[in-house]
Amino acid sequence: MKCPDCGVKVEKVPLLPRKAPFSKRFEDAVGQACESAAARQVARRFGLSESAVRAIDLRYLERWAAKRCEPPLRQMGVDGYVPAYRDFATGVLAILALLTARIRPLFRSFVVAFNLVGAADIIVDYYHATQVDLPAMAGQLGTTYAIPIIYVPLLMITHRVAFYGLLRHPQVST
Repeated sequence: MKCPDCGVKVEKVPLLPRKAPFSKRFEDAVGQACESAAARQVARRFGLSESAVRAIDLRYLERWAAKRCEPPLRQMGVDGYVPAYRDFATGVLAILALLTARIRPLFRSFVVAFNLVGAADIIVDYYHATQVDLPAMAGQLGTTYAIPIIYVPLLMITHRVAFYGLLRHPQVST
């Protein structure tokens, strides 16, 4: 910058490696904007192409991952498998209920078991979601955030309707 009174003034701006065309501060601003908006919107806001925004966001995420305190997850522990087993048990009970639809007492038993296991699974998942503060992680989940926000409540409503139907129509012995 050339000032008529002071002369030439130079501000040192930290650039990224490989002679990147943008400063680190600018790329950080673009990366932070990408956390809450689509690449197209960020590109429009900063006057860049979508591909440039994606490349900047990728570099931003790589720098973020490099300075994380905790090491990346290398192996899934027991806690990662338990919800999968509960989901599997719920699915198996649902299939068994469908296969025994003509044998009323057995069908009813499987439907009750399916709903109990499924509802318990969802309640435990709700508990875990509140423990990890799921709404605060919405930006990290991306579009998969719709699963716990839309799909899981619909599953819980389905289990409640099934319980209501089971209680409303008690088993008739013939």
